[in-house]
Amino acid sequence: MREYPWRLKLIHDGRRFIRIERKGRFFGFDPDAAFHEVGLILGQSPDRVRGVIRTAENGGGEVVVAPSIEEQMGTLGGLLVHTWPAEVDGVSFESMEYPCLTQPDRDSGVLRMRQALKTPRKTARRLMDSGRSDSNERALIAQLTLPDGGRLLHLDLCLHQDMDPSWIKEAQTRFFGADWVICGVEYGQDAVVLEHLKGFGGKINLLTDLVNDERSEQGLPTNLLTPTVDALIDQDIKVYPFPPLSSFRFES
Repeated sequence: MREYPWRLKLIHDGRRFIRIERKGRFFGFDPDAAFHEVGLILGQSPDRVRGVIRTAENGGGEVVVAPSIEEQMGTLGGLLVHTWPAEVDGVSFESMEYPCLTQPDRDSGVLRMRQALKTPRKTARRLMDSGRSDSNERALIAQLTLPDGGRLLHLDLCLHQDMDPSWIKEAQTRFFGADWVICGVEYGQDAVVLEHLKGFGGKINLLTDLVNDERSEQGLPTNLLTPTVDALIDQDIKVYPFPPLSSFRFES
């Protein structure tokens, strides 16, 4: 087992890719490029599996994926594929599926139309389609339990206005009290995060951006984390902003 000075280190490498370093194997949520860590894939959309494909092209790696795409990942060749729930190097993984927000820009249609009118036809079509997810698209929240009992919960983008309150209540009950909680904020969904994050009872909460890079490339408005962090602090929640290219270290 490799020597490592920290109990846990979390690194946001941009887009959806969050690396987890610890004593032993390293892990990474939704890597965007080829990776050496064990990849923890929280969905099946192209942006989530892009890094898996590139890793397979480089000779293979190890991943944990949803059962629905296990067969697809196996066809890439060179990959050691696990499905949720799983255990790797003494770390146990469990997950809970949720429906993705299908129209993150439903309230900014006028802005999107103005952008489309200023762009070439191909780009305009891409912009108008970019806010539409498959109505059946599903993703996962995930919990990692370390050998020492520490728990890391990644809520991904599950706190959005279309979520069934009963699903949120079930997730809060099932995963309550994690040592660290990573919470992504979907565009325009700050109020939902403010309403429900506290109910997960996380000891340390990291509010993170998982969508701004893609939205910026599409010319769409982006999130600002600081006001939401400040509002959560007012709720007496221990919370920090976790933007891309930042990291947190936690001592043993």
